[in-house]
Amino acid sequence: MKKFLSFSIIYLFVFIGISSEGEEKKNTLKDEKIHITADKLVTDTQSKIAEFIGHVKATQGSNVINSDRLKIYYKEKKSDTNEDSIKKIIAKGHVTIYFDDKIANSEEAEYTTEDRILLLKGPNSKVISGKNFISGDKIIFNRNDGKVFVEKGVEALIYPKDKGLN
Repeated sequence: MKKFLSFSIIYLFVFIGISSEGEEKKNTLKDEKIHITADKLVTDTQSKIAEFIGHVKATQGSNVINSDRLKIYYKEKKSDTNEDSIKKIIAKGHVTIYFDDKIANSEEAEYTTEDRILLLKGPNSKVISGKNFISGDKIIFNRNDGKVFVEKGVEALIYPKDKGLN
């Protein structure tokens, strides 16, 4: 059993891991525009929040988020810095995210730009790549180093001959 568990964990990191071009993708995406469509937009400039409601679709390069609601927390961007103006994104309701040739499904997703952590929450949250997948009620995906933490109701289907999620 221990041998199988170790084998599974190694494949899990290959399955969910970020390829060597991850850093390059991160830097090029940062400069790409974000296009968002929705039924409704509510903003609060004092709190620095924008919430898109109903049939939300957010696109940046090849990354796409579809959800019922999308809340963006932003900070004032200083013109003399290359700092992100978005701090955090929270998507709720029927969330589907397309990124790095992967698909993530959950009831709620939270992404923080500073540490590049994607948190998926809700029953049967799932990350899919090709025929491989991993699911659980909570998935923490670190896009910097490819490490993943999954809890409660964990299930994985991994084809060792495939490249996994790389």
